[in-house]
Amino acid sequence: PYEVGDLPLSGDPTGVALKDSFAIVVGWDSFFRVINVANPRSPREVASLFLPDFGLGVDIKGDYAFVGCAHAGLVSVDISDPLNPQQRGQVGGFTGIWVVCDTARPLAYVAGGAGGLHIINIADPSSLVRISALATTPTIDVFKADTFVYLTGSTAYQSNLYVVSIADSAHPRLVGQSLADGWSYSACALSPFSWAYTCDGWEGLHVIRLANPASPVVDTAVYSAWGSEDLGVQDSLVFCACGWAGMKVLSAGTPQNPQEIGSYDTLNNWDEVHMVAVKDSFAYISWFNMQSGFRSIDVSDPAHPRLAGAAPDDNQGQAIVIRDTLAFVAQDYFFEVYNIARPRQPVRIGQCDLTASAWGMWLQDSLAFVAPELHIVDVRDPAHPVLLSTTSSNSGGVAVKDTFAYCAAVDSLEVFSIANPLSPHLLTAVPTTGIGYSVDLQGLVVYVGCYRLEAFDISNPTSPVRVAHFETPDFVWRVSHDSSYIYAACSEGGLCIFRSCTTAIAEGASVAASGGLRLLPNPTTGMVVLTGSGPEADRHLISVRDAAGREVLRRLSGKTGRGGSLRLDLRWLPDGCYFVKLDDHDGSKPMKVIVSKRR
Repeated sequence: PYEVGDLPLSGDPTGVALKDSFAIVVGWDSFFRVINVANPRSPREVASLFLPDFGLGVDIKGDYAFVGCAHAGLVSVDISDPLNPQQRGQVGGFTGIWVVCDTARPLAYVAGGAGGLHIINIADPSSLVRISALATTPTIDVFKADTFVYLTGSTAYQSNLYVVSIADSAHPRLVGQSLADGWSYSACALSPFSWAYTCDGWEGLHVIRLANPASPVVDTAVYSAWGSEDLGVQDSLVFCACGWAGMKVLSAGTPQNPQEIGSYDTLNNWDEVHMVAVKDSFAYISWFNMQSGFRSIDVSDPAHPRLAGAAPDDNQGQAIVIRDTLAFVAQDYFFEVYNIARPRQPVRIGQCDLTASAWGMWLQDSLAFVAPELHIVDVRDPAHPVLLSTTSSNSGGVAVKDTFAYCAAVDSLEVFSIANPLSPHLLTAVPTTGIGYSVDLQGLVVYVGCYRLEAFDISNPTSPVRVAHFETPDFVWRVSHDSSYIYAACSEGGLCIFRSCTTAIAEGASVAASGGLRLLPNPTTGMVVLTGSGPEADRHLISVRDAAGREVLRRLSGKTGRGGSLRLDLRWLPDGCYFVKLDDHDGSKPMKVIVSKRR
């Protein structure tokens, strides 16, 4: 799947529903918007209505949209004429979050946060009536199946699934409940309704057996999408620092299907693990909040990690690099060195001040490079590290090769000359997508973790070239690699694994191909025209590949050649370099085109 169109909207949209060729969108700006999506490539807003409060959820029944309006309860909007929506009714006295309309009865089920479930009679949309409520089920999402509704909510960092009988809508009855770690956001059940699925922050997707509605049982978490912030890779194991969820251990022996095999949790729900490094049979973490400290975890049995040793520390660690029997730790405003020759008895042996907070770190020879601000620390004497220089760079990560430092900054990859560690200076900066959080280096390729994962060729260090990008489910806090795979800690998206490979595409010296065909304009903002005077053909097979060699478009075209032309819409593609091939009886004609919407 890929995005074919978009329409930027203000107000953080939170709910959407479809009716015919229109999308109804509500959000935090209190606007009820009608979007014409008849042409998915070019959606456009055609009408709007101001609601009495934030719109959080919406569902449609007949010619009416029913909106959960935060503290204003439930609002009905007449959309019989989508170009002129009109508010018809409202019932308040409760919080309206998510809404589901009953397909068989004139009822709407509203998730009301701490107020629980509310059942509304919507037979007359201009006169909505609340007929019952169940306050013992704090919930933010509701899903109806048969004579039950399934509600998700959270209390005390527990994910709750409630099963409520609505056979008698005037007297809803809680019949079952399951608990799991996490923070529930959404639920659904699939026919024959023997299973429910819940999305849980920190924990991912829970699969719950409903064979007995009175006793739903969590079967498994099929994809742990906890808040991944850092990772360490050793053999086929990935160790993830997951904030409040502690440290997770995954087996990546089958990269297409990594499985959680063990975990080490923090002592209470307020302690957070933000970084991890691994050496031999020990993982090293630093957590903070209630009980800050540098800790060693015995992972000789990955399924059962256990605390091995600790060194008290009031600082908040953000990056760890291990070399031999030393652990170098970048803290907020501090750089520290620990002796881990005895992993069960880590001892801090050295420390120096930094001028700013720390996030990423790289070690090369006797120098440590800490981002942001690009601190360079001399660690020849680990007991007495010395800050050599600080250079302005608002970066989230740093990687070093030879005499160049690559920093993931805001909207760019910055390259610094570090030939003189006492006086580094900026050489160049190339655009990235959003804020840069991390950098990793493999051979002549730098991987940048930002709003997605991007790869840059640094064969010419002063002029990096983006050669590939990978869309990720969330921004990339940390990126690491081994010989075959790239590992990305994708915040609430969990762990993503990419195969490390290189694909080359032969490229001509000109935008003109054989037969005199040309692509114009080039560069383009998205619309290009193939023109030329080559041999005519009734039909052409057109394919478009990105810089990594992946085919993103393939279709048959109409006639072109000898003065003919053919329009090609590339506006839905992200900015970058693409290769267009037009295949007919005269052979394959490769042409390069640059798509840039920033012109």
